[in-house]
Amino acid sequence: MGYPSCRLGSAAGQASIIVVAEADDPTLVELERLPKDSSEVLFRGSTIEEFSTPEGKRALAEANVLLNCIGTKDLLSQLFPLAPKLAWVHSRLVGVDAALFPALVEADHVSLTNARGLFASALAEHVVLSCLYFAKDVDRWKRNQKCRKWERYHVAEVSRTTLGIIGYGDIGRAAAVKAKAMGMKIIAQRRRPELSIGDGIADQVFGAGQVGDVIAQSDYILVAAALTPATMGMVGAEELSRAKPHAVIISIGRGPLIDEVAMTQMLQDGRLRGAALDVFTTEPLPTDSPLWGLENVLLSPHNADLAAHYLSDSVRKFAENVDNFVKGDEMSIHVVNKKAGY
Repeated sequence: MGYPSCRLGSAAGQASIIVVAEADDPTLVELERLPKDSSEVLFRGSTIEEFSTPEGKRALAEANVLLNCIGTKDLLSQLFPLAPKLAWVHSRLVGVDAALFPALVEADHVSLTNARGLFASALAEHVVLSCLYFAKDVDRWKRNQKCRKWERYHVAEVSRTTLGIIGYGDIGRAAAVKAKAMGMKIIAQRRRPELSIGDGIADQVFGAGQVGDVIAQSDYILVAAALTPATMGMVGAEELSRAKPHAVIISIGRGPLIDEVAMTQMLQDGRLRGAALDVFTTEPLPTDSPLWGLENVLLSPHNADLAAHYLSDSVRKFAENVDNFVKGDEMSIHVVNKKAGY
């Protein structure tokens, strides 16, 4: 996955790095790729108590780079004012909704980057799996196998069906490419549809206020948008009410994008054929959630993108770009629009 070339500012001369991660995090071996003569990891910690030690305070005071592997909004917002020289924060993950806080958003001198693009392939494969799971009625095969029942039945094809994509970014496009190869029609929705019209993948592109139109025309509905104040609840009860009764929801973005209560009720009532859900409003999913017991739900614990190598790839990408940061050269990494939230 390529990125537009970008610079984070003038040459830094030296990268003084603090790392928010557990001490035994195996992915940090990738930091051995850091340029030895122009970078140094000053401190590694995972709690405010660790960063409150004299060593941690000295590191914060000198650091101009922060690699965030596990830091929450609460922890980062406490560390931020203690790091006055900070110029670059990198998130090991794609989603930054859990780590964005007002001071960081408003700090024009601090760039935020993330792992956008690195996990798109794994998530796209999950979308293909989800479509085929319902089209072929895999559960029925497994039930029959368990009771040793030989029953032939008609299966559906995904070819000539429509995949509607809510949030047509890197992940949505990666899924669209694979779905297109299976003969599916692609309709997509994004905040700025003009950026994707004529991309050779989407057959039709809709704008921000047209989520319901996409849902109404789709057989499979992929929800893959970033979570921001503007997108929270974007797939609400009104939009869901326009879905075809045989439609399948595939949710891989963030749980709060969807009105989970309304969706669950429709699944229980048969007004949706099914759902493949990897993300939820509350995670871990509470044990009393009715979603656990629904036979028309394929449920996974937010691990559709947990390929064995993905976190290491993200740290490696960061390390490979540190030298460019030091020199003020162009970087091949995604710079987050902090105000937009992605």
